[in-house]
Amino acid sequence: MHTFVRLSCIVAATVVASGTVSAQTTPASDPRARLSLLVGTWTVEGSESTYRETCDWLTPASFVVCRAEDTNPADRAVALSILGYSPEEQAYTYASYNGSGRTRALRAWLYGEKWVFTGQGDRAGKSSRWQVSITPNARGFHFRQETSENGGPWAADVDIQYIRLK
Repeated sequence: MHTFVRLSCIVAATVVASGTVSAQTTPASDPRARLSLLVGTWTVEGSESTYRETCDWLTPASFVVCRAEDTNPADRAVALSILGYSPEEQAYTYASYNGSGRTRALRAWLYGEKWVFTGQGDRAGKSSRWQVSITPNARGFHFRQETSENGGPWAADVDIQYIRLK
């Protein structure tokens, strides 16, 4: 799937939507505890047979590490993403690395139940800015990414549903 790099970024964002924490992770008062929502196995609606993303705590519950793979023969891809919390910035952090050698770093804040990740970078001679919104729902979370290139208008380029498998 051509949006693979964007997708693995988003799964990480879902983590922050819940305060549920297991006893072996972090105290509920620690902002990192919100990341526990992300731990598990995910797929994306429409790509259930080819896309899997598995997220686990990096012990001792300091970061969530996600490994994603899309086995679609037309668009095979792999990616690694790491989510955490920066007390200095009072923001959630996201870093992704994919099989093509691309990287991306975003910061996130919580607005009610909605997580908003932002970041910027240069790709193929263009200056890009990203805004990713993740909204929890009964099936998992809704993921929407908007991009602005070279200071132009914002345009939605990814709009998908993540589904929790386990």
